[in-house]
Amino acid sequence: MPPLRVRPRLRPAHAGGLPCMGVRTLSLGRSDRTKLVTASINRWAAAVSFCEDVMLQKEAAERDRERGDPARTRRRRGRGRGR
Repeated sequence: MPPLRVRPRLRPAHAGGLPCMGVRTLSLGRSDRTKLVTASINRWAAAVSFCEDVMLQKEAAERDRERGDPARTRRRRGRGRGR
């Protein structure tokens, strides 16, 4: 299996110090690659969970606003019936 590529880093192209993009490579064993993938999956799951929580809070706030304004509820209900 080829080594994993990690983010590019800057390195001097010559003695003048002008930077160019290089790619650093790492040789990781199977267990190290598994740990990297698992950590990535866990971070993604945490982000998804956060977004779901935010959306649930926004929907609850919208329902509360609709309960406080009956005219708003009637307008929204009428939209889906071809009116």
